[in-house]
Order: sequence, then structure tokens, then C-alpha cells
Amino acid sequence: ALEGYSTRKAVGEFNKRRGPSGLGFIAALRASKDPTLFAIVLEDSAAMVGLTIALLGTMAADFGGYQQADGIASILIGCVLGFVAIFMSGEIRSLIVGESASRSVRAGLNEIIAQEVGLDKPVRTINEIRTMHLGPQEVLVTASVDFEDWVSARTVEDVTARLQQTIKARFPEVQHLFIEVQSEKAFQANKTAPSTAASAAH
Repeated sequence: ALEGYSTRKAVGEFNKRRGPSGLGFIAALRASKDPTLFAIVLEDSAAMVGLTIALLGTMAADFGGYQQADGIASILIGCVLGFVAIFMSGEIRSLIVGESASRSVRAGLNEIIAQEVGLDKPVRTINEIRTMHLGPQEVLVTASVDFEDWVSARTVEDVTARLQQTIKARFPEVQHLFIEVQSEKAFQANKTAPSTAASAAH
């Protein structure tokens, strides 16, 4: 009963934070950036599944005369715990090594910056946008942007300030935003420099 109550509370809190995302339960767990929350949900859910398997195994052995049921139940419980351990280690590892923001956030960032690109617009092209989670609700964003040659320093400052305001208003989790003014030619040169140096070393 206590495990059931704990699981219900954990899943309820998880669903509250998930909101109307349209994602399934497993997909939402994978998309979650809060290891504390999904660890509790998985731990409690695994405990409930394990208790259910143990109960069924005991009933099958005691009332059904199927003595192997206890052993099978133990193996199944071990499989459940193994699955949870593998799932959690993979998700937490991705956060430790710097997991990028969700696909919807990355698409939104590109959409916002792309509004400054076009005929008579100050931005010539978007070289690159990179994101990294520093915490459950803390995202670092760096963007390399090539401005048109006619753009003044004042316009660059205005566009940068406008982008920062728009992005942080739409995505409050973006707490660190750096926009680098870089020509497309320089960006491509920097991108190929490491591979060129590595080839020369060999």
C-alpha cells in the first residue's frame, strides 16, 4: 500500500511537470532533464512491478503447486531491475556529458534567429546553433551568425539584444546565451582546421 501511494504521488508529479506535451510516458522520461524526478518514478514503478511479480510467483507456487514459479519470479524481478539500471545509467550519462536541448527547443531557436535572415535583413546566414543542458531547467546556447557587410556595429548590438530578449522570453530555461558574429568563410575555415591539422600530423 505504501509503495502504491508513493508511486502514485511520483507519477502524478511527473505528469504535472510533463504537461500537455503529447509524449508517451517512456518518451517523456527520456526527454526529462531532471534525474532526481525520473529516478524516483523509475524506482517506485520498478518496486511495484517487482512486488506484483513476487506476489504472482508466490501464489502460483503455494496455490497452484507450480514450485518453479518462485525462481521464475526472481529472474523476472532481476530483469526489471536490470532494465531500470541500464535506462537510468544511459539517461544520466547523457546529462553528465552535456546533453543538448530538446528538438523542439533547437527548432524554436533556429526559427527565431531565421527571422533576421532575408532580403534587407541584417543577418546573411546562421552558421551554427549549439545547445547544452547545465541543469534540469538551465540551458546554454551559443550561436554563430554571419551579418551582412553593410550592417553597422550599432545594428549588430540591436539585433543581438533583440534575439536575446525574444529567445529568453520564449524559452526561460535558456539562461546563458552567446551570439558570435562570424563570417561564413571564417566559420568553415575553423571547422575544417582540426581535421587538416590531424591529417598533417599523420
